Amino acid sequence: MARHPHNQSAETASMETANMEQTMETATAPPPASTDETAPSTTLKIADIDVTVPLKFVPGHVLTDTQARILDAAYQRQFINNQNALAKARTERLAKASTDAERAVNAPLSAEDIAALYADYEPNVGREARGSTLDRLRATAAWRVWSDTVVAHNKSVAMGGEPVIVRAGRGPVRLMTAPRRAKGTSDAAHEQAMADFESAKAALIAKLLATPVYAERIQTVLDSMAAEKAPAGAAEVTVAGADLI
Repeated sequence: MARHPHNQSAETASMETANMEQTMETATAPPPASTDETAPSTTLKIADIDVTVPLKFVPGHVLTDTQARILDAAYQRQFINNQNALAKARTERLAKASTDAERAVNAPLSAEDIAALYADYEPNVGREARGSTLDRLRATAAWRVWSDTVVAHNKSVAMGGEPVIVRAGRGPVRLMTAPRRAKGTSDAAHEQAMADFESAKAALIAKLLATPVYAERIQTVLDSMAAEKAPAGAAEVTVAGADLI
């Protein structure tokens, strides 16, 4: 029995619609998740759920224009926050300074001084945290004090003044910075260079903390950092020492 032309047209249209819907589903379906367990990844906490995602940037990654702008903006934002905190602490220490050496170390930095610091600036992110929170804060305060001292020393000797770092004499001092990965450097070589840098930096910080003249200034910066983190209107807390017993 021959099909009615109207029914045949309806069936054809129905088949075409089904094929079109199947094609659209195939085109819009998300790509299958990567099963490469060796690919670098990290875990994010989102809405109390641990979400493992691949790292978007790994050593050797070539940035797009947009990625480069975002990375530059992130560096600049962290550098601004870092320098604003340092400037505030420096101003407070300058107000309490009683010697020429203290005033020289805590003198305000010029635009040129700050620009020079940015050239080698590396945000301290993405590294494994070691030690207690207080240890990390103390290390951060020590590094701030040393960075300020190096800048003040170089500024003083460049103007013909007395050296702030006496053992350095009248020569400039280069601030220790994390090594940048040179083109063609292997992962193992770069990791070793970073480990050497972290070791040398930790040794320097330990020596700063053990030197009374630096330890006092480090404590001042540490107190300033603690005050910045304290909630507004918080009551002053008395430290439980032997005098309370």
